[in-house]
Amino acid sequence: MGFDPRHLSQLTVLPDLPRLVAALGHEPLWDELDPGAWIPARSVVVRRAAVVGRAGGFTWFGAEASDPALTAQRLAAAQGKRGGAAGFLVLDPEHRRLGISVSWEAAPTLVIDLDAPGRLVVTTLARIGSLPARSVTGFAVGLAEALSAEGIGRRFFSQFRLTAEQMASALVGPADPELRHGYVLLQLTRVLFLYFVQCKGWLAGDEQFLGRHVDQYLSEGRALHRRLLLPLFF
Repeated sequence: MGFDPRHLSQLTVLPDLPRLVAALGHEPLWDELDPGAWIPARSVVVRRAAVVGRAGGFTWFGAEASDPALTAQRLAAAQGKRGGAAGFLVLDPEHRRLGISVSWEAAPTLVIDLDAPGRLVVTTLARIGSLPARSVTGFAVGLAEALSAEGIGRRFFSQFRLTAEQMASALVGPADPELRHGYVLLQLTRVLFLYFVQCKGWLAGDEQFLGRHVDQYLSEGRALHRRLLLPLFF
């Protein structure tokens, strides 16, 4: 089951958050709270707050603030110190952003551009929507993993892009930038596939196969690409 990003573009005010909860497949609620009495962290400023939904016994809190990522993370961390697992959706209507966090371990937090969420964000929300709500703890753990994975994905693709640019600029070969970039992407994609094969245990059952052999070939001055990678690729 996917997640329709149009649900994000429709978020304009705090009372819209129950509709997002419903889009995730959870129970929408609306129980407005007094921010002055509810906010456990004095270091954040919340204009409005409410209970906006539940997933089984897991509660979704909604808030409106100007710094959604920081506010969501601090509210979740404060809730975690009190010993209760809950989710936090913090909306910044002016700048069209949404912060999502969960009171579990380091309170992983995701910030979303509501008008341009990106594929990783949509995938993460679809994953959140598919989490079973059999227990509060189980749901909190799954939500924390989903939010952490999105952050890891962003860092991975950022580093992948930087590596590709560095390799393309250092490549001795065609002058055409598109040809150089395409060649680099092909080689990097092949290496990523080898890591997938390695993780499956299909490289002699050795989870360190690539690292060990690359180090060995480099230390011995052997032709890494021709002698090691090409036979594995083909």
